[in-house]
Amino acid sequence: MARVSAGVIASLSPGSVAERLGLRPGDRVLAVNGRALADVIDFRYLTAAERFQLLVERAGQPVTYDVTLGEGEHLGIDFERPLFDGLRRCRNACRFCFVRQLPPGLRRSLYVRDDDYRYSFIYGNFITLTNLRRSDWQRLAEQRLSPLYISVHATEQETRERILGVREEPPLLAKLAWLREHGLRYHAQVVLVPGLNDGPRLDRTLHDLLEEGDAVISVSVVPVGLTAYAPPDLRTFTAEEAHGVVRQIRRWRLRYARETGSSRVCASDEWFLMSGLRLPGTRYYADYPQLENGVGLVRLFLERWRRARRRLNQVRLPRESRLVVCGQLIAPVWRQVAKEMNELGAQVTVLPVINRALGESVTVSGLLFARDVIAAAKHEVSQSHPQTIFLPRAMFNAEGTLTLDGLSPEAIAAAVGVPVVVASEAAEVLAQHP
Repeated sequence: MARVSAGVIASLSPGSVAERLGLRPGDRVLAVNGRALADVIDFRYLTAAERFQLLVERAGQPVTYDVTLGEGEHLGIDFERPLFDGLRRCRNACRFCFVRQLPPGLRRSLYVRDDDYRYSFIYGNFITLTNLRRSDWQRLAEQRLSPLYISVHATEQETRERILGVREEPPLLAKLAWLREHGLRYHAQVVLVPGLNDGPRLDRTLHDLLEEGDAVISVSVVPVGLTAYAPPDLRTFTAEEAHGVVRQIRRWRLRYARETGSSRVCASDEWFLMSGLRLPGTRYYADYPQLENGVGLVRLFLERWRRARRRLNQVRLPRESRLVVCGQLIAPVWRQVAKEMNELGAQVTVLPVINRALGESVTVSGLLFARDVIAAAKHEVSQSHPQTIFLPRAMFNAEGTLTLDGLSPEAIAAAVGVPVVVASEAAEVLAQHP
């Protein structure tokens, strides 16, 4: 058979329908009811029926399976990759694109600029809507691929095209109207750049998104992130400017609440940490719809610590010295938490690490390089002799195995000479570890 896009089976659920049919890992699923498959979304959509036919390729030969599912049954297939026909790459030329700001020599996967609407639906990746074909729009409506996550940045078209570095046709507002008219909803983000899409242009953007009504589930406003490799004419926000952005968003939250019954618009955590303003309470974030975009992560971290602290009041805590590594931005929050831990009888020290690999303007924990952590931790170890070092989960890949510069937790421990534990919650620092 000629090679076509197909889903390669990675594993089968024990006792599943697929296993009983005789499907095997390595089989290539080509079609359902004669319709070719582009991805796992197609597969799930077309196998949602009670009866259907699978076309599978095994050892180069076609095999057909007639499938009947009982109530509540699923095939039980896991695929090697969610996309069968390849990843849709970004065609934009955003000057502040973070991938373009990475130094050479990192893992190849870090340089992939995806802009695939299917990853938006499956994983919540943000897309710009600039590379969709007519067939993609038809599929969005047919399969009800909602919600999506959309990088809006600006609704005034000239500004948006300056940001994206491409001509956009049709304009963004026409695309958003199409989604609304077809009953599709989305989360929006605005990456704010000083002098480009802030101030009155941000007002225009938030006004236009308000006009889209319930099609807009949430809106996040996040500050641009710039490394030492960014274009020299771009800059980050000052603390005073960050304070002003928070006030501006607060006004729009009130208007959204008044006109829609839901505030919907949130400033990301960085604005509050940059400006020194007090972090909002849990009500500000509702159900945390853009947590992965840095909207409410710190509040959720603190709330979980608050609950854990009540429990730990009754527990005898380990007395050995423990060192918590973090980025500079979150350091004041971690120092307060460490102070409370030490009041309970622990011995916790916080080590904020300067990001020399990407530049000192990069202050979040998730972008720390192992080499910077190792250098800072070695110095601290020589001074305070901690017995365990805790690294932020965010600085590792999805599997928790590699940093941006390709080192494992075990490699970092070997380089520093102290056991390392990867942690995402404050209470993990106080748990017993081997």
